[in-house]
Amino acid sequence: VLIYALVNIGAFARVAAPWLEPTLQMHSNHLASVFWSGAFACFVIIYGPRLVSATPSRGS
Repeated sequence: VLIYALVNIGAFARVAAPWLEPTLQMHSNHLASVFWSGAFACFVIIYGPRLVSATPSRGS
């Protein structure tokens, strides 16, 4: 849920940017990138060990 929330908050900040003042647009885009980076970091922390584990797949 945390990853989903961070991605959606970042998307909302990015989509809302065109309706903001120019200085707020810049901050909104930076804020969106921070939320997306946080979501990616959470994904790596939570799912990273499962993705790079050395165990063979079930089909092998």
